[in-house]
Amino acid sequence: MTGEIVTAWEDATTAYLVLRVDEGERLTDEDGTEQPVYVEYIGSVPLAEVTGKTTAQKRSALIAATKEVRRQALAVRQPLAYSGTVNL
Repeated sequence: MTGEIVTAWEDATTAYLVLRVDEGERLTDEDGTEQPVYVEYIGSVPLAEVTGKTTAQKRSALIAATKEVRRQALAVRQPLAYSGTVNL
């Protein structure tokens, strides 16, 4: 399974990374076309933990943190089978 880095940013105290993952689920559009269901996970690392590290080391730390968020989410996730159209 792979994920796509969507964005990454820092604020005064924390670095963040967003990964978009195709979890293998599919939804069917009104016309019968199946579409993948993507889930985005946000991981974070305190800047104090990555200060002085290389860009590659910071990236690795953020990816590891985001993978852990995903692992925890999958461990407790229960499908609810909601469907339908929502006006936003």
